[in-house]
Amino acid sequence: MAARRILFAMLVLSAAFAGGARAQISQEEVKATFLYRFASFVSWPAGSFPDAAMPVQICVIGADPLARSLLRTTAAQRLGARAFIVRRVADVDNVDDCHLLYVVGDRTDAALRAARRHAILTVTDGGGEHGIIHFAIVDARVRFYIDDALAAESGLNVDPRLLSLAISVRRRPTS
Repeated sequence: MAARRILFAMLVLSAAFAGGARAQISQEEVKATFLYRFASFVSWPAGSFPDAAMPVQICVIGADPLARSLLRTTAAQRLGARAFIVRRVADVDNVDDCHLLYVVGDRTDAALRAARRHAILTVTDGGGEHGIIHFAIVDARVRFYIDDALAAESGLNVDPRLLSLAISVRRRPTS
């Protein structure tokens, strides 16, 4: 039931962005909400969180306005017992303790290469190489694509309910 409310909230925020200035919700705020809510629909491998209270580390490269929105959006949010920590990352090789990495700009490809060495949910926006989740604006709404095959390579499992909301899904290989 809680998952349905979260999915509904994600769709409402996406629709609100479509209203433009009337809704007073910026694209960064919509994406920030999507980002922290994605964590509710991903399972990380054992050992990704050494203890039950370890915060979810959301790292941001190249998106200062979104990072500020994400700090506000996650301030009072929790994922079970876990708080969210948002931090800006300057060095693309310094992502090993991130659980979720949002990256845009000219360092995207290098950051994604560094992240693939770890169980990190990568989220991208714009041109260049795509992460596990990639944002797109479709009909003035924030939407996303999911590469579930890439998630499998990273040791992550994406909940089918999130997969069903994606514009398209590159499926993981069947065993």
